[in-house]
Amino acid sequence: NESIYSVSDDTTLRVWNPENGDCRHVMEGVHTKKITDLQFSWDQTLMCTSCSDHFVRLFEVKTLRLLYAFNAERPLNSAALSPLPHCPYMIAGGGQDAMSVTTTAAQQGKFETIFFDHAFGEEL
Repeated sequence: NESIYSVSDDTTLRVWNPENGDCRHVMEGVHTKKITDLQFSWDQTLMCTSCSDHFVRLFEVKTLRLLYAFNAERPLNSAALSPLPHCPYMIAGGGQDAMSVTTTAAQQGKFETIFFDHAFGEEL
């Protein structure tokens, strides 16, 4: 484990040195609202983030290069990459804010799960 990655309400993704706690890199400007989750691929070459700005984003871990940004048209709570090497899929889930859940029907709140193919860059 050469680095620790964190995401935050302040819209940043940070890379930390686990030996001394120093911040190695701060990625700003990619997200516009609170980042809600960060997950890695099975081989840790890719990572995805979910965000309240309705986007799930796919990054190359080594360079932090943004590969894809998928608009889910709803605030996202979580995203994950398939653990199967031959399945280049991401799954994202979310909906409206928690405080509005009891006053809205599931269809109106857009509580759904969405699949994305990150090899072809499209929603399934």
